[in-house]
Amino acid sequence: RAFQRVGCVYGGGLAGRALQSVDGVARHVGDRKAIVRGQMRRLDLFQWALRVLRAAPSNRIALDELEAALGERVPGHHGPDLVETLIDWGRFTELLSFDPATGFLTAGAAAE
Repeated sequence: RAFQRVGCVYGGGLAGRALQSVDGVARHVGDRKAIVRGQMRRLDLFQWALRVLRAAPSNRIALDELEAALGERVPGHHGPDLVETLIDWGRFTELLSFDPATGFLTAGAAAE
């Protein structure tokens, strides 16, 4: 439900269609990432996350801070699942980078 509010439905929606469409178009993983990255950049959730990261001190944010900010944006969301999915998609598309040792999320190399 929370993903529907921010423009992405797990297993479907824009992200799901992007993954389904790359199978017949791009055989190389780098090409697939580029296609999906373009779709992810259009999602409100990723646009919001990148704005939050750019506004944070040192352009990084702790997961609990991100969950709290997301709770304000999407009331009633299931924070850990939504943040985990955001990180998974963000890392795949290289829009986000997560360091599990420190627990901090930053903009990825492809976010610029």
